[in-house]
Amino acid sequence: MLGVVQQDERFDDLPANIRQLWDAQGNDAMWSSDLFGDFLVCPISKDKPGYMQLVSVKEAANLHLRPRT
Repeated sequence: MLGVVQQDERFDDLPANIRQLWDAQGNDAMWSSDLFGDFLVCPISKDKPGYMQLVSVKEAANLHLRPRT
C-alpha cells in the first residue's frame, strides 16, 4: 500500500497532467473521483511489510477519472 505525500493541499508537486485533469473537472474533482493510471513513484519511507510506504508521484500516464459512489 502506498501513501502519496504532498507538501501542501495545492498539490503543486504532482505531475502537471494530473492537476490539469482535475482542473478540467472542477474544484472538487480530486475529492469526488478516483484517479486511475500508470504512475512512476519515488519512495520517501522504507518498505516495511504490513505498513504503508510513503511515496511522491514523479510521472503519470494513461489517466482517467471515475466518480466515487
